Amino acid sequence: MRTFLIIAIAVLLLAVLLGRWFVKAPPPQVRAWLIRALIFLLLAGLIVLAATGRIHWLIAAGGGLAALAMRLWRAWQVYDWFKRSRSAQQSRTGTTPRGGRMSKDEAYEILGITPGASREEVIAAHRRLIQKLHPDRGGSDRLAAKVNEAKDVLLGD
Repeated sequence: MRTFLIIAIAVLLLAVLLGRWFVKAPPPQVRAWLIRALIFLLLAGLIVLAATGRIHWLIAAGGGLAALAMRLWRAWQVYDWFKRSRSAQQSRTGTTPRGGRMSKDEAYEILGITPGASREEVIAAHRRLIQKLHPDRGGSDRLAAKVNEAKDVLLGD
């Protein structure tokens, strides 16, 4: 009983001293000390588990987590590749992502007509531009897609 009381007083005294040190120490020094303490506790725990013969479940769990991490990493790479290839395809074809329709102001600017132009003026401007920018006539897919999208926005198709 007396030994327990001495240990309890020592732990309490250590806690008070550490608390005072934490208040006065600069944050980088506290962070470094906490990292060292965490590493020490983890190593001490591993030594206790190894000494008592109970580390086998930890090794099995570590192997399982390593396999899971590798699969998740590969899945992330495939997702990232898919996202980049889709983005590249959209920039080649000139399409906008879902929900990113062109505004009417942009459409008027692309077709080179004034806001409030009639349906016939929109069709005429579209014809004029698409004849110059169509891919079959040496134009680019992206520009032709933009001109078509501008016509669709203004005509409500």
